[in-house]
Amino acid sequence: MYYNLCLDIWLCSFIIMQCLIGLGDAFCAFSPDSDGHVEIPMGLSSVDYRSFYECSELVSVTIPGSVRSIDERAFAYCENL
Repeated sequence: MYYNLCLDIWLCSFIIMQCLIGLGDAFCAFSPDSDGHVEIPMGLSSVDYRSFYECSELVSVTIPGSVRSIDERAFAYCENL
């Protein structure tokens, strides 16, 4: 199902693996590094609903030019962002 939405199989696998990482009730689509930073991979076109819901570890995000839309609730309750 997701394969057709991915630019290449490596990126698709990376996204699926990262989406399996849950932090209790919180969720981070991509795990922040030790400084609390996430760099969204080039090629993604959107940051969807609750992609980083309650991700308290998140301090900063780099969003590439390929991202065309960010859902208004993508970073809901990210207290340190």
